[in-house]
Amino acid sequence: MRCKKAFVSVCVFSVCFLILSAATYLNKTWDRMIDDVLRVKMTITPENNEILDFWADPPMHSTFDIYVWNVTNSKEVLSNGSKPILEEIGPIRYQNVVARTNVSFTSDQSVIYQNSLAFILDETSPVPENSTIVTLNVPYVIIMKQLDILPKFVRGLIISLMKGNKYDVFMKRTAGEIIWGYEDPILEKLHSLVPSLCPKPGFGWFMDMNNSYSFPFDVETGERGMKNWTYIKSWKGMEKLDIWESAPANSIIGTDGFAVPPSVEKGQELNVFFDATCRSFKLKFVEHATSRTWIFKSDPDTWKSVYDVPENQGYCVDGKCSKHGIINMEKCTEVVQGVSAPIFASQPHFLAGDPSLVADFQGVQPKETLHEFYFLEVDPLTGFMPNVKRRMQLNVGFDRKVLSKKLKLNQSDDQIIFPTVWFEQSVVPKKFFEKQMITSRNLIIFTLNLSTTLFIISVVGLLFSAPLMTSSSAKVTASDNHEYQQVSENSSQETLQEN
Repeated sequence: MRCKKAFVSVCVFSVCFLILSAATYLNKTWDRMIDDVLRVKMTITPENNEILDFWADPPMHSTFDIYVWNVTNSKEVLSNGSKPILEEIGPIRYQNVVARTNVSFTSDQSVIYQNSLAFILDETSPVPENSTIVTLNVPYVIIMKQLDILPKFVRGLIISLMKGNKYDVFMKRTAGEIIWGYEDPILEKLHSLVPSLCPKPGFGWFMDMNNSYSFPFDVETGERGMKNWTYIKSWKGMEKLDIWESAPANSIIGTDGFAVPPSVEKGQELNVFFDATCRSFKLKFVEHATSRTWIFKSDPDTWKSVYDVPENQGYCVDGKCSKHGIINMEKCTEVVQGVSAPIFASQPHFLAGDPSLVADFQGVQPKETLHEFYFLEVDPLTGFMPNVKRRMQLNVGFDRKVLSKKLKLNQSDDQIIFPTVWFEQSVVPKKFFEKQMITSRNLIIFTLNLSTTLFIISVVGLLFSAPLMTSSSAKVTASDNHEYQQVSENSSQETLQEN
């Protein structure tokens, strides 16, 4: 009888565990438990000092490599319309220090901050900053485009200054000047006369970016759940933009690119808002990097024209839509730099661009592994990013006749998109931080496996207890029947004796 009771207890215990594990699965209790664990570990609050410190000052190594396009036949281009021959010079390597500063918390469970940026020349940079480059004179091209809207006396003065300073389409500068800026005599004069059209007296692709602050971001802290952890609520005080031609294009979706929410799924699109381009980008799952990390890359539709992806019409500017592979940045430069400029963003070497973009030059050779826009390796459980690469090329669009009256015009387009520089930002974690994230990952895995373990225990318990219960029940029945017969015989004999 004791065995029977024990087996019944095992059976009941197993059934209860089975019901519990099934109920928790159906009711998503474990998902909520995981979310609670992550919320405790990763919510950005003044009280959560550890995550606040990691988030505000990320323990990451970040390098910023810049490549400059050198025009090796500038004289031939100007004199007889030869195709420009480009030589890639780089990388000029910098250590990129990124931190979140001016942090303040709101009553709406969000946090406001600015990204501080600093660039320190790497002592082992493969190419020095003082390398001499022949490059496109970007101010010249912009000024030529704006001459028609300038007052007549200013236009005459600028043309006279250009001639006196031998101001032309190409110029010779050091890589450092092209990157960080230089004083320009024409821009100085324009700045003094028409500051609204020329807000700066000099030019450099990354001028004023070193030791600078981004516009303010307002992001989710995770207190309302981890699904939208660090997702942007507003940028520069705007919940949506007003520079593009459709509501989806003007939407600010995703993180600032330096964080990814945990619990990522393969079919899920990751979104990052790249403030330098004033737009959000979709990242899609591509493949497994390791047994515990996945690779996401930018959605190929990003770089397609409206003819292939009609939704991209939202990124047209003043009704003019770009070719495959380039993004018109005129409206964005007005928001970020304070002046509209004919700048076009692309992947380096015009990767995935219209063939005509590459055909206009010699020396441009796109390769996916070297030049793709976004490469993100992520641990889907924690959102930890062991490897991130972000690349972009900056180009200038202008009328071909500005470059040379003898340059052969493209049959379908009289505009040339001229590459000038491209960069690669690479981010990897510091070793101690990587170890801490692995520990956090193991905790989440333990939580995930707990439900499965309960289920297995309950099933095993039922499988072992069922046959034993059957066997025990049979033995008990046989024993009970035997005892009953003996009692019956004794009783019969006593009855006969009495008679």
